[in-house]
Amino acid sequence: MIEIKNIDKIYKDSTVGLKDINLVINDNETIILKGKSGSGKSTLLSILVALSKPTNGEVIIDDIRVSKLPDSFASVFRRDNIGFIFQKFHLIPTISVFDNIITPLLPTDISTKEMQLKADIVMKQFNIIHKKNQKVKVLSGGEQQRVAIARALVNNPSIIIADEPTANLDAKLSHEFLEYIKELSGEKTIIVATHDNLFFNQGFKEVEMKDGIVL
Repeated sequence: MIEIKNIDKIYKDSTVGLKDINLVINDNETIILKGKSGSGKSTLLSILVALSKPTNGEVIIDDIRVSKLPDSFASVFRRDNIGFIFQKFHLIPTISVFDNIITPLLPTDISTKEMQLKADIVMKQFNIIHKKNQKVKVLSGGEQQRVAIARALVNNPSIIIADEPTANLDAKLSHEFLEYIKELSGEKTIIVATHDNLFFNQGFKEVEMKDGIVL
């Protein structure tokens, strides 16, 4: 369970980024965090995964006060619990699909054999195992999308975070991404921050933000 309690974010110039955010996200629940650009969605996600600290309040994930963690412990927590799906994929184009997918595993102490096994599982799941040794730069947009999702899932995180994941995708790829989210829904805790109408009225819980507050 994720508990967001009384979160404020006030910047040095006194700009209010977030104001008194309270939210509970249950295990294996899919949340659509919606709102226009500048509404505070990305700021909330950043605090949620301990990339930044709130001015007031706290975030508790499975009884761990992640907003209070020192940076070194926060990075380990993210590595072990969070899978990120970025809007621009952030793949390394000059290396192979396999090498991109295992990047979250490199700081861990698991064996090369176990990395191979984990990567094979997600590559099979998203039908890219036949592209395993190809460089990412030669892949289609849809294939790159699948690599990015596989990378987010390779360490079997309990929480998936997607920040404006369809902002740079065409309609076809956006619909494909939505289908992936539907497939994962109920198996992982998923938070998608978006202003894309495609994700609305899909049966997911919707949380709307505006001017740094939850409506």
